[in-house]
Amino acid sequence: MSLDELESLKTNQRMEISNNQDLKDKIIIEGVKKYTCLATIRVHEFFDKNFSELALHPEVKKKLEILEYHLNYNLPIDKKV
Repeated sequence: MSLDELESLKTNQRMEISNNQDLKDKIIIEGVKKYTCLATIRVHEFFDKNFSELALHPEVKKKLEILEYHLNYNLPIDKKV
């Protein structure tokens, strides 16, 4: 597959996501925002592991793991996280 075909496939998938009614409240984070979100998640995980007074609730840890997975694989996430 050429680069142009991959770009058109990516664009078509995004159009399908934007046209789907179930996905109207979801977004795909890209670029600098994506790396900023991932860095923020890693900071929270670092503080959770290294400082007992800043421990995260297990449900929050699970949500951060899910969010990190979605960001890493460019899956749509809720606009209100």
